[in-house]
Amino acid sequence: MYPNSAASKPFTFHFDPKGTLEATAKILRSSSEDHYAYERENIWFAGIGHKASLTLAPDGKTTTVSTGTNTVTTDTSPDVTVLTDTITTFIQQHNAANQKLFGFVGFNYSAYIRGIKFAPGRWPLVNIFVPRIYIEVSGDTIQIWNGNDDDIASMKLQLGELNAEAPSNSTFLPAHIALNQDRDEYFHAVQQSLSSITSGKYEKVIASRQVKILEHVDMIETLIRGRQRNTPKRTFILRQGGFEATGFSPELVMSVDNNHVITEPLAGTRSNVGTDEERQKLKEDLIRDPKEIVEHVVSVKEAIQEMDQCCRQGSVSVHDFMTIKNRGKVQHIGSSVHGELDPLKKAWDAFNTLFPSITASGIPKTSAIEAIANLEPHPRELYSGAVLLIDNCKVFEAALVLRSVFQDRNGQWVQAGAGIVEMSKEEREYTETCEKLQSFAPFIALKPSNK
Repeated sequence: MYPNSAASKPFTFHFDPKGTLEATAKILRSSSEDHYAYERENIWFAGIGHKASLTLAPDGKTTTVSTGTNTVTTDTSPDVTVLTDTITTFIQQHNAANQKLFGFVGFNYSAYIRGIKFAPGRWPLVNIFVPRIYIEVSGDTIQIWNGNDDDIASMKLQLGELNAEAPSNSTFLPAHIALNQDRDEYFHAVQQSLSSITSGKYEKVIASRQVKILEHVDMIETLIRGRQRNTPKRTFILRQGGFEATGFSPELVMSVDNNHVITEPLAGTRSNVGTDEERQKLKEDLIRDPKEIVEHVVSVKEAIQEMDQCCRQGSVSVHDFMTIKNRGKVQHIGSSVHGELDPLKKAWDAFNTLFPSITASGIPKTSAIEAIANLEPHPRELYSGAVLLIDNCKVFEAALVLRSVFQDRNGQWVQAGAGIVEMSKEEREYTETCEKLQSFAPFIALKPSNK
């Protein structure tokens, strides 16, 4: 007999240890319910089906808490402290031993908590998701909590004979995406940014461009293909309430583990394709480029200042300063900033300070967030937001949502940006967005029905 929903011990299934990615994908395919999956240090954490959720509306005016058949929507207090308490209380109420919660935070949340006017999009500002079934895939073992007989049978049928060398589908239908569109519009955005920097409105801003995909995306197949050919910091996939995303995150916005806080500014980019000699030359060009060095250093400086706001005095330090991080077809200059959480603050307070990532918004952050609303024709939705993996209120991490494909009832798209500073050139920044898109867009798969 398989475990029922009240079981405290997981059902355990063993498989080829080389197949954790495909095993996770097959598990997700076993159900048509909403789901999340998140890869951290070669371990996959996944949740299937809705047990409970907290959702902050796209305009930030209401918060909806849903548990089973009970749904309650309330007006959201404009006080960020009250919202933080509401989110923290929800996490505490639904925290369970040996299981994790999931979630995402849209870019507009950064404007909302700072009192900046913004145009609401379609996606929620915050979603915290408590899964009906919780799964961990690690080494050669799959552990499944709270699955009923039908759930387990369906997963076992999908898993079958795992073969890590075989693709999940016999046919790969690549999406045809014109990555080099909107060149003139992006040049204009860079020129606007440079004018504002010269006039002293801000020091750095990330200007992004959105590229539409005409066909419906197979998110799970994209997860497999993209992860096989990328080396992200974190990988994720989500389908929740009609919103879908699959991404290969290059950095963490924040991690908190028992009051130890880390943020990882990644700024400065070059392609990472070609022969070993060609890639080494690109690496040397990156680390010697004055513009890229300036962009990175000002980002680290700002990260230190933000960490000082939420960490114990004197605890903030920089680690791995200006090291090269390989992220598949692109490489970046990276550093990490560490500190100990201020005893008077919650982990979500630190998130409110560090979100959005400096490397996806700009400096000063408030001015950059305001500028992005004027530079870009569409709300960013989840792009440059965060996907969350939550152990409890004191232990969770937020992965930056870049190198991602998005899909909802209105369409599907990819998006990429570049950091504009005083030394920026339009052509180079545009090329950087193309390099970033090229790192994952070729692996976006279409649904077979679109053939």
